[in-house]
Amino acid sequence: MAAAPAATPAPAPDHDMRIAGALALLAFLTVAVVAPVLDANAAAATFFDDAFYYFQIARNVAGGAGFTFDGLHVTSGFHPLWLMVQIPLFLLLPGDVLPLRAVLFLEAALVAATTVMVFRALLPRLGRGPALVSALLLLVQPGAPRILRGGMEAALVLWLLAVVWTQWLALRNDAQAPLRRWFWLGAWCALFFLARLEGAVAVPILAALAWPRLRHDARRALALLVPLALSAAVYLAWTRWTFGTWGPVSASVKAHLGGAAWTKLSTGQQLTQLFYFPWGFEPHVQRLLRWVGVTSLAPPLAGTLVMVALLAAVAWQRHRLLPRLREGGVAFVVATAVAMLIIDKVSVRLMVDWYRAPSLLALALLGGVVVAAHARLARAAVVALAIVGLARVPQPLWYLGSSAASPPEGLLAAEWLRPRLQAGAVAGSWNSGLIGYFAGGRVVNLDGVANDAAFLREVVSGRDLDGYLERERVLFLVEGTNAEGRLAPLVRRYPRAVAEAVEGRYAQVAAFPGTCAPEIERCPPLTIWERKGSAEPIGQPPHPPPAWGGWGGGSKKGPPR
Repeated sequence: MAAAPAATPAPAPDHDMRIAGALALLAFLTVAVVAPVLDANAAAATFFDDAFYYFQIARNVAGGAGFTFDGLHVTSGFHPLWLMVQIPLFLLLPGDVLPLRAVLFLEAALVAATTVMVFRALLPRLGRGPALVSALLLLVQPGAPRILRGGMEAALVLWLLAVVWTQWLALRNDAQAPLRRWFWLGAWCALFFLARLEGAVAVPILAALAWPRLRHDARRALALLVPLALSAAVYLAWTRWTFGTWGPVSASVKAHLGGAAWTKLSTGQQLTQLFYFPWGFEPHVQRLLRWVGVTSLAPPLAGTLVMVALLAAVAWQRHRLLPRLREGGVAFVVATAVAMLIIDKVSVRLMVDWYRAPSLLALALLGGVVVAAHARLARAAVVALAIVGLARVPQPLWYLGSSAASPPEGLLAAEWLRPRLQAGAVAGSWNSGLIGYFAGGRVVNLDGVANDAAFLREVVSGRDLDGYLERERVLFLVEGTNAEGRLAPLVRRYPRAVAEAVEGRYAQVAAFPGTCAPEIERCPPLTIWERKGSAEPIGQPPHPPPAWGGWGGGSKKGPPR
């Protein structure tokens, strides 16, 4: 007589709840551990420079100056939703540092919620071990903590992508799902788009995955598409009316400057930039290869090679993994991450760390699927990832404690500028996020990422940087120097004649020694230049403060005609 099959162990909801709580605590501490000790120095080391564009714009909106970074020119250089959730923090909390601590806590809460969401979604589908592997991989992938607490929209993007994914998991096999659930799925996709504009690809990807059902059900197809269509229409109408561009000015600037820079690269450099995928360990690979006397394309492409190896492993085991890939709904997340990566590479030829947020979730889910068929491997992976995750929690505190006691050069420059800007002067700076925030405003960004349409027309397209600086009465320039003591290297992105015209009108008045990463052999000082012979009436602002203007804030220049 055949033996009865062994009974499946009953789930342990209390045990799983404790695991979820531990994951939430680990994720929260991973991101927010530096918040209690955060000061200006720690903020400079914790947040990306671009994050300070968000902070300063949010502070200006909260203070009534509209969507401006410098307080003078209205800008669209931000993803709307991440800015909107920061405005209340700057409205309620005073000072430079206190709102930044609140941003860290907000990021930590989003990452904790995402980690628990991933665990709970995969638990009934793949089992406890693989679910834990995926949840922990969100936190311990190379560069993940830095990305998720860097002040950019990465934590919000990660959370919203996880929400859309879990909504899709619950909906895809429910043939009787009411119409409103499709609408809510579309609404979450619209929020994902507003958190990062490339997220618009989520809707067509979902429509393709659900096509067998939607092609015979126009009402549900419309319910999925309408929220994104409405939000995109409102956003694009605002940018077109205010700036004369379809989408943010910064995207047009990046595409223009990126295309011009692309043509100056060699074929090898173009291939390296095209396939570069930042993981954070590339400098370590570069130092190791340099130590053994080897130079190649491997250092910048190390992250890409690791990602390709993981995808190849999944493809090799596809017959075994395919049922689990389907059960986990991995196709949607992977397709969305890849599509957003391609958009960034093709449109602006750029890939910086925080663009990688969707891939964090995609690679975490793939990692859980890979170990799902091997119980021992899953248990070993959980132990190893938990040890790494716990060890990385105090790492930023150790880094801050071991770093130099002197303030970063950007803070020194901001301190030098602040009284002069408060007296009415205007400064201009490349990579101006940190400097503009701690200088308190009146620092015109010269990268094009937080500017108005006039900058796009006059400087980026017209190449009249010197004329723009004169018209805007930019008294001070903040820039590094080269070996000859000339402005470098960012002004050199323009034609030589443009750079020389600017250099000839400014003289150096202050310099602050830089602190660079070990892989950088020479670190030029951060230099402040003053316009020669300027009769700038310090004490009488050359620009009136912009009045609140509803959608666009204040601007002394309207849309292009």
